[in-house]
Amino acid sequence: MRVSYCFRGEVTKLMETDRPTSQVQEYYDRFFIRGPIGQFALKRLTWEETKRSMLSDNTLSQQVEADRITYLLMVEDALKDGKTRLDPQSPNLTNEIDDLVHNHMSRMHLDADESCPQVAESGVLDEVVDLALSDDSCDPSDVEDNDKKVKLLFE
Repeated sequence: MRVSYCFRGEVTKLMETDRPTSQVQEYYDRFFIRGPIGQFALKRLTWEETKRSMLSDNTLSQQVEADRITYLLMVEDALKDGKTRLDPQSPNLTNEIDDLVHNHMSRMHLDADESCPQVAESGVLDEVVDLALSDDSCDPSDVEDNDKKVKLLFE
């Protein structure tokens, strides 16, 4: 994106159009740099991390439905992982893509659920609770200093 922004003047000169260069540059900047293509490129940089975060807090489906750029990123993932060939001439292409994305998201949710250990089954929670509630003999705040106690009472 940085390169395309730096060379936008050269790109606009190469475009064959009757419009003035300033108008073409403004169009290029609005639609390619700051528009959907630029947003897609920016979100793609952190997509894997963002996707893991949305999976962990169960907001992936809502984000895909609400944000078209996130939807496009999910379509890209589904096409890469699914090895599915789509026919661009198909009259039901939109429905096929939607089905592909929903199936891919379902698989991702299942994989995420399987990869997370069940805390209740593993007993990890009980160990943590026991550890958190046990007395720490090394904690200096547990030692009672009678002189300080007496001073505080009379102040």
